[in-house]
Amino acid sequence: MPFILLIETLSTGRMVPRVTTSIRYVTNILLFGIAVYAAVYGVTFAYLLHHLANILCAWLVSLHFSTSSFSLSRLSRILDGMGPESHVKKRP
Repeated sequence: MPFILLIETLSTGRMVPRVTTSIRYVTNILLFGIAVYAAVYGVTFAYLLHHLANILCAWLVSLHFSTSSFSLSRLSRILDGMGPESHVKKRP
């Protein structure tokens, strides 16, 4: 689910905003921890990398929701408009 939410929020044309508060240290520690885990245990316990990537995507989605004007009601409108009968013309 975090991957799907991240793709949906990024498909609106808005990137994950740059964080200038102390939360950026949490993001850096999370990325560094995943890199260390992948380097040390990635070959032996590769199935856990998927869970770590889900945690990273969930963190990025939560950053996107908390720092932008993107609301859950707007997300539900976007997801409702994705039915098979609706056709959205994508920008090139």
